Amino acid sequence: MKKGLTIGLIIASLGGLIYAGYRYAKNQVKLLEASCYKFKDFKFNKLSKDNISITVNLLVKNISKIAFTLLNYKLDVYINDFKVATISKTLNQEIKADGGISTVGLDINFNPKNAIPDLSKVIEIISAATFNRDKFKLRFKGYINIKQSVIERKQDLDMTFTLAEILQPSSQATTTCEI
Repeated sequence: MKKGLTIGLIIASLGGLIYAGYRYAKNQVKLLEASCYKFKDFKFNKLSKDNISITVNLLVKNISKIAFTLLNYKLDVYINDFKVATISKTLNQEIKADGGISTVGLDINFNPKNAIPDLSKVIEIISAATFNRDKFKLRFKGYINIKQSVIERKQDLDMTFTLAEILQPSSQATTTCEI
């Protein structure tokens, strides 16, 4: 009888540990989804009539207790709701845990002649960039693949920045949480 009770207690304890681990991992995934970002800076790599190449750097804050790896991304890039490019890259970049802040670079390349063939759209974009910085919008929409411990997942991403936010120093930029 004692042997059966001992085995039962061991099985119950293991079950409790497994359940606690599952609840902890599930909570960390929720925190992972609450990670936040803000625009840091950008750099023109190439600027010509046939090719525009820009690197946009974002600050990412992971509020989960567990670091995660940003495996890759695939994002459509929009300027004022007009799609100019689709970007994708394999990174395998670790994003620091427990409120750590990491910089992630997004590389954008496009031919402006092909991306914005309509002259009225070009005028609209230039006008917004020149006269009303809150109306000029840079949007990234798509997904990222992330890995946290043994869990891999695809997460939708939709970020929009105005030119006013882009031109602010990163210490003053708006964000989805405090960075």
